[in-house]
Amino acid sequence: LFAGARPIALHARGDGALLIGTDDGLWRLRARAAAPRAERLHADAIGRAGVFAFTPHADGGVWVGADDALRLLDAQDALRTPPWPLPPLRRAVVARTAAGEHWIGEFAGLYRRNAGDPQPAD
Repeated sequence: LFAGARPIALHARGDGALLIGTDDGLWRLRARAAAPRAERLHADAIGRAGVFAFTPHADGGVWVGADDALRLLDAQDALRTPPWPLPPLRRAVVARTAAGEHWIGEFAGLYRRNAGDPQPAD
């Protein structure tokens, strides 16, 4: 189904699609289709980088944590970089608090983003 890639992370979307992070990139499975099929998403931008984390975003999209960067996949499956400056990140994961803060964890440390730029956490 995924051309030999191994699933690492899953995210179910409201439209019935399943986003699948693998050791070989990002895939989408349309399970409700008459003939379910998986397709690779954004091979040009993500390539064969491992995708290992998904976090829902307030606008209906999802944060995608990959081996090489943190990206935002919007509800129409367009891939964007975060809307604020970040240092180079590897294997980043994101959590959003009820107060609207974003916490970004990755190999080099933990960052908190409030209204300004992300800053290393104390």
